[in-house]
Amino acid sequence: MTVSPIFGSLVGPWQVEQAVIAHLQKWLDTYMNETERQLGIRPRATKRPDKDWIYGGTDFESYQQDATPAVIVVCQPADSPPNLLGSEGYVQWFEAQVGCVIANRQNEDETRKEASLYATAVMGALIQQGAVGGISSRTELVRAPRVDYPDPDERLLAVGVTVVNLSVDPIVDERLGASAPDPHTNPPPDPGTRPEVTTTSVTVVGESLS
Repeated sequence: MTVSPIFGSLVGPWQVEQAVIAHLQKWLDTYMNETERQLGIRPRATKRPDKDWIYGGTDFESYQQDATPAVIVVCQPADSPPNLLGSEGYVQWFEAQVGCVIANRQNEDETRKEASLYATAVMGALIQQGAVGGISSRTELVRAPRVDYPDPDERLLAVGVTVVNLSVDPIVDERLGASAPDPHTNPPPDPGTRPEVTTTSVTVVGESLS
């Protein structure tokens, strides 16, 4: 993220979401390898997601069953309000929920195991590499990895969920900002469709006054 010396950082949920996505695209495979190694699982025996199967969303339901494991990142500000630090600007904790959707495995145990492995690897990647590409000054584990079933009657579909909070500072600095509007980035309102000017001719017949 490029920070302007005039405006400083302007950070919202989208920037945090994209930072987490890029971070997981970089680190998740490494932590999946280590999770498998610690459990004595043959290296890379667990199916890996394509890069574009790691993406953002508003929930864990935006996936295709033939494109799993899908790793979905949901980011919003945490419940705590922004904290104003005079030397840094406003600091905000953002909550990142990461859901690893597993579907169409051989049986319930395989589905549950894979969802757990992915959630555990996500925990390692986010906590041990807590800067998350530089956007977070501190990353804290809010909820340890867990396995949920979106449909209790469908045990071949599971979501491994890990939740962390990321401290982002600053999200905005009240001491900075433009001194005047920039016409290149703040154009005047569109006046809309202007009426067309038409020309016409009028013939005037003069009459004598006498």
